[in-house]
Amino acid sequence: MPLYMKAEVKKLIDQLVQDIHLSKTEEERKANDALLERAMGLTVTDEEKKAAGQYLREAMKRRRRNDVDAKGLLGEMTDAVSLSYIARTYFGKDKSWLYQRLNNTLVNGKPAAFTQQELKTLADSIGDLSKRLSAISTIIHQKAV
Repeated sequence: MPLYMKAEVKKLIDQLVQDIHLSKTEEERKANDALLERAMGLTVTDEEKKAAGQYLREAMKRRRRNDVDAKGLLGEMTDAVSLSYIARTYFGKDKSWLYQRLNNTLVNGKPAAFTQQELKTLADSIGDLSKRLSAISTIIHQKAV
């Protein structure tokens, strides 16, 4: 049975999740806390509180991270590694999907961005490639002796 949640609670949580990455000062963090408190204050039953908490957790996982410049962080490495391979192997997507997120291309009128989970997958894929290349380097060094 799906949990019930008031539309106003959902709207406030969506606003919080959308703007949370912009919070840099203590004042802005307090404003976010107040927004969350306001949303949770609209919940009455334990079921509503549980639904709001679950929705907040899921929304945070799904949120788009326009504040992370993955392309800038990758720098010249985008020329050294196959982004097509990363997209296909680690995301199960084609290269255009990855390039849209790296370049914040407008998709359906909004800039494409990575979710929290997608950023983790990107970091893990780079780490995996690094380990694999390091192992190959070690083997080549051993054979060169």
